[in-house]
Parts: sequence; C-alpha cells; structure tokens
Amino acid sequence: MNHSLRSLLAFCGSAALGFLSLPAHAIVASDTLLSGDEVSYLDAIAHLTLTRSDGTFACSGSLLAGGAYVLTAAHCVSGGDGDETTSKITLSWNGGEVTATSSTYYVAPGWDGDLAEGNDLALIALSTPVTGIDGYQLYLDSALGSTVLVAGYGLTGTGEEGATGSAGRLYYGYNQYDAGLRYYSSRGISSAVYLYDFDDGTRSTSQFGSTGLTSLEEVIIAPGDSGGASLLFSEEDWYLVGVHSFIACSGNGCATDSSFGTYAGDSSVYGQLGWLQSYLVTAVPEPGSYAMLLAGLGLLGPFRRRRATAVPSR
Repeated sequence: MNHSLRSLLAFCGSAALGFLSLPAHAIVASDTLLSGDEVSYLDAIAHLTLTRSDGTFACSGSLLAGGAYVLTAAHCVSGGDGDETTSKITLSWNGGEVTATSSTYYVAPGWDGDLAEGNDLALIALSTPVTGIDGYQLYLDSALGSTVLVAGYGLTGTGEEGATGSAGRLYYGYNQYDAGLRYYSSRGISSAVYLYDFDDGTRSTSQFGSTGLTSLEEVIIAPGDSGGASLLFSEEDWYLVGVHSFIACSGNGCATDSSFGTYAGDSSVYGQLGWLQSYLVTAVPEPGSYAMLLAGLGLLGPFRRRRATAVPSR
C-alpha cells in the first residue's frame, strides 16, 4: 500500500497501545449491542488464545465446513510484520462447551504486514476436527456492495464513546461493504479488501456515502475482533465472505477508537480463493457456484497491542 494509506491503518488486536491505528477486539454498535449468545448460525465462530513469540494474544476465528480448519487473520499468528511465530493456539466455541488446540497454521502467500493487499489470512489446522458444529462454507464471488453480518469477540461500546467495554463475549451486528481495494488475479480484477464505514447518519462521519442502513443499524469492529467473521446470507445459508483485518480513519482529529467516523477493512475470501481451495478442496468449482469448503475465521485479541505504524485488527 502507499505510505499515506498505510499510516492510517491499524490492527484490531489488544496489545500495548501507542500507535495511530489500533486492532479491533469486539463489536461496537451505534445503539443496542447484539449478543451472539443463542444464535445458532454464529456457533461456528471461535474465541482464540494464541501463545506467540512476542506474547499472548486473543483473537476470533470461524470453523470451516468439515470441521478441520479455522480461518483467521494472518497478523494473529505471525504479527504485523509477519516475523512472529505461534507455538500454541487454544480455541473454544459456545462459551467453552467445545474446545480444540493447534500448533499448525498456514499464512496466505504474500503476507508481509501490508494490509491493503488482502493477504491478511491464515488457516489453522486443528489437531482433532470439531464435530457437532456446522462450519461455514466460503462465498465464491465478490461481496462488494452487500450487507454483511459482522461478528467477533472484541471490545464493546458505542459510536459516541468508542470501544469501552470488555472483550471475550461474542457480539454481532450489520454493516455494508461500501468500497474495496482491488488486485489482479487469474480470475481478473477482484476485491482484495472490503471497506466499510461507521457513521451516525451525518455526512461528516460517513467515509463512503450512504449505506442503505440507518445509523442505528451499523456496527464496526473494535480491538479484539481481528480474524472475526463477516457473513453473507445467500441460497438459504450463511457464507463466510471476509475476515476482520484493520480499523482506520482519515482527516483532522483522526482516531481509530471505533467511534463514529472510523472505517474498517476485511480481507476478502474471494480474493484468496485459489490459495484457500488448495488446502480445502481437490477440484476448484466454477466461478459463482457454491461448494462445501473447509473454512474458518480467527480473531486476534486484547492482551497486547502491536508497535507498527499499520496495525491489523486483533
């Protein structure tokens, strides 16, 4: 990414603070926070605790169809510059009723800390596949312009005050993928990063214009939501379309505190289909079709904050 954009981006994780952009940990809503408890289609979203070479972190992730993999953000397992290593990952679903562990993960090719390229993805291979929970299938097309369900285990709060609550509980809400950063692939030009803003209904806090949602319906990620899921309802099911990567801001008074005026970026599943399918399926389906894929979501949490200028959403 160019230097001016990179200086605005931040990891959504919880580590030591001290940079312009911060990682996201939980869902912040402009009005009522929506708890993910007892919502069956959110059962596949996991809370992650990662023992990394530079400390202990918390993230979120999503179990993929088949139960063998969880998809999360690359910065959760390898840090903002891609140089860290993770020795142990503990995952839990449904408040700890279902647990799993892993020390094996695969980072998307090209991940080097550049959040604008759409490579902030990692697959976690579980030591033992999870059964009894239906994992998500991947969405095999661009979701740009779609209204998505945003979920994670990060901090909570309101748009006026930013992220003020505690992390560790699953929350969700809705927003719209307003814009995208694009890249060239074998399929042509596709969205690599989906961008969505958090506004209060006024022009001054709307980064990308009207979303079609009222201001009371929008949510944004906050520190601790890194690796969390954005889901799209299609064909009578929920599909995984994006993984929470960063929060950012622009203009005077810029503050990446998950308050009104902030915007966020998700790494696109569609932009990395080739890499994901190399692990999850033996045959690549036709563009626009759907297939049962092993997929997952991860989210890097709130124990420490990154030191880099650009920080992913933990």
